[in-house]
Amino acid sequence: MGERRVRLVITGPPDSQARAHSQRYVDYLDKIKKKLNIENNILLIHDLISFRRIYENNEIVKWGIADAYALADLVLITSKEEGFGLPVLEAGVARKPLFVSRIKPFEEILKEGIEAHMFGLNEKAANIAFKIFRYFLNDTIQYNFNNVIRKYRWSLIVQEKVLPFLREVTGAA
Repeated sequence: MGERRVRLVITGPPDSQARAHSQRYVDYLDKIKKKLNIENNILLIHDLISFRRIYENNEIVKWGIADAYALADLVLITSKEEGFGLPVLEAGVARKPLFVSRIKPFEEILKEGIEAHMFGLNEKAANIAFKIFRYFLNDTIQYNFNNVIRKYRWSLIVQEKVLPFLREVTGAA
């Protein structure tokens, strides 16, 4: 296993009110992913998620919303419009760092004591990415996790500790 790689997982479905436009947008995203050779780094999983986990023949056919939050390192919500702001509450319950666009429904929820990092609708993507990067630089738990994964993965332990020990014990070169 190599270094951890950043992956963007998009869970939201295409807009059911504008199916043709949404499908064109998904096709557009697929073309960009292919052009930039990042197909494995951006995952569109809206068709794998439902409100609750769904089983058929004792196998999971759709994962629940809670599963998506459990796998996430953070929640990024770039909505321009939102009804109540349920994803903000879901991220809070899932104990995930939250980065949200500065829109009225999110501002109202944040006034109620939910912590989040906000950004303007016109803020450059690079600035938002930097805020997220800076957050993880200051996150001791994430820093510890990254170091454990980097320094104590089995392939590295075998290569740097076990094999040299076996060579020493057996006298092999």
